[in-house]
This record gives sequence, C-alpha cells and structure tokens, in this order.
Amino acid sequence: MDNISQFEDPNTLEHEARQWLVRLDRDEPLLEQEKQALQLWMARSPAHQQELTRLAEFWDSSNILAELLIPMHQVAAASRRYHSNSRSPWGLINRFLTPRGGAVLAMGLLLAVFTLRDYLMPVPLDASNGIYAAAIGELREETLADGSVLQINTDSQVQVDFSEQVRKIRLLQGEAHFEVAHNTEWPFEVYAGKGMVKAVGTAFLVRLEEDRLNVIVTDGRVDLVATGAVENDSSKPPDSVTEALPALKKVGSLSQGEGALFSPADNSKAHKVLAQKEMARQLSWREGYLVFEGEPLSIVVAELNRYLPIDVEIADQTLGDIPVGGRFKVEELDALFGVLETSFDIRVIRSGDQRIQLFSKLDQKK
Repeated sequence: MDNISQFEDPNTLEHEARQWLVRLDRDEPLLEQEKQALQLWMARSPAHQQELTRLAEFWDSSNILAELLIPMHQVAAASRRYHSNSRSPWGLINRFLTPRGGAVLAMGLLLAVFTLRDYLMPVPLDASNGIYAAAIGELREETLADGSVLQINTDSQVQVDFSEQVRKIRLLQGEAHFEVAHNTEWPFEVYAGKGMVKAVGTAFLVRLEEDRLNVIVTDGRVDLVATGAVENDSSKPPDSVTEALPALKKVGSLSQGEGALFSPADNSKAHKVLAQKEMARQLSWREGYLVFEGEPLSIVVAELNRYLPIDVEIADQTLGDIPVGGRFKVEELDALFGVLETSFDIRVIRSGDQRIQLFSKLDQKK
C-alpha cells in the first residue's frame, strides 16, 4: 500500500548519522556529491533528521566530540579556514571550530545543514518549467527555480522554460508581474505576442492586449525588443517558447516608474512616466483590488469581464462614458454593482446566472 512506510533498523540509522557527523567534522569540506548525498539522506524521513539531532545533542552533553574528533592541532587551521572561507556556505560551519567550540560543534553543524539546504542541493534549473494559469477571478503567485517571483492575474497563462543559457518565459495570455532574481550572466526574457521584454534583476509587469504589450517597470530597468513574425515549426507546439525566432531588434528601454504601450508590429511605443498614484492603480490587482479613478464605465465593464465568470453588458450605450471611481476587492466585486445602483442611477438586471445588463434608471418605465 502506498501509505505504508518501512522502518529502518535503528542501529543502522544511528551508525549512518554518526558517520555523517564524522564526515562533516573532517579537515576538508564536503565534496559537491557528498553535499547532495547528505541532503538526500536527511530528506528520507523525519527519523533521519531526529537521529542526527539526538546524536548531536548527546555528543554536546558528553563533550566527547572535541576529545575524539577534533585534535587540537586542527584548531588553528580551522580558524584560518574560517577567515579565508567565511563568505563560502561551508565556511560558516568552520566558525564553530574553536578551542572551546567542540561542545557546540555538532549542533552548529546541524543548524548549518538546515540553513544552507539550498547550497547543499541546488534546485534544478528546469524544476519550475511548465505552464502556469490563473482562472477567471483567481490571482496566483509562484516562486521559480531561480528565486524569481511570478504573479499571474485573472484569466492569464504563463509558460516557463529555463535553460543554462537564458531564463525564458512566454506570456500566453493576460497579465503577469515578474520580480526577477538578479543574475547578470543569466538574462530573463519575457515573450508576449511578437514582442519581448528583457531584464537581468528587476521587477516589471507585462499585459498582452491583442498585438500590443503594456509594460510597467516597478524596479530597475528593462529593454523592449521586437521579435517580428514568428515562424511556426510544425514539429513543436505553436506556443512553445523554444521555437526559433528571427533577429531581435531593441526599440527602447524603460526604467523604474515608467511604462509603455508597446506595438512590436510597427516597432513603436507610447512611452510615459507614470505618477505614483497611477502606478499603484495599475498594480492594485497584485494586492487583490481593482481601483478606478474616473475611468469610463465602458472601461470598468471591460475589466469586470476579465475577473467575473459572467458577462456584464452595457445595455444602454449612453452610460458608456460615465466616469466611475472606487476601490473594490476582487473577491467582492458584487459590491461594485451596488455602487452603480446607488450612486450612478444605473439599474443592474441579472439575466440568469451568466449575464448582467446595465440600464439607465431614466429608462425604468420602458
């Protein structure tokens, strides 16, 4: 049965834990393969971690670790290693090797193992590769293999394809915000439509609007690149981010606080510096809100249709230009319809479960 685990012989487990403590204490640091083996051993079961903790505590209380495992002639060499390797992950372990540190060495080693887990066994580059989607009304956040944070807005899809050469992402539809982990030798490229946004360590938003890209930089700097027409390879999925692209052409750059409506088809961009208030409004979805500050009702309804699983329709076209303002939770958008009825003289008529129509109250007698 899948939910049944086999228990190891305690004597074997104790022996293995002792061996690991001895190997951690030796004069030379662990090899990369040994670091990975230790991480795998500790991950096999809670009993493995508990046994290592138990032995460390026992050796600490009996003070035999300093007597049996750390000859005094190694202490001076260990101190020198601390100063020369203090910036190295394993250099942190060596700081416990002092004349009076033998008693706490085992616990220090154990703490370092847990703290430096990412160094012991790095996450594979392709661990987060795949397609991520947010359903209508859903906001999704993912931490990628490199530590970058991906936030996906409602009804949006993102495909991640990391390799040793480049961190490549395609925004298949909708809108996403990228907080990029800094790495000058590992560029971060977001493809959307026939355009691309390139960064190294920064934060920015990309929204795909038909054949245009709406880009806002919240930190750092990005390049805007036109990719031209994509030649589809029949042997690959049409949305594959690995398909061959024609020569890329940089058409501009954006810095923190700047935005652009970018049209790769004609290499043009409407560049602008965004006021802090406008930036906050356009990024408010990341906090779970929709904010409107005088946008026409037609724009508000278009946004609602992105977040609601029903169709909202302006039945009376004379209402389309009415300016609307307010701050609304994405999870409680029904409150917006109440505001329209009480503050804007608009009738909200529900037609079944799939449709909402907006009428002017002036036409109520019709």
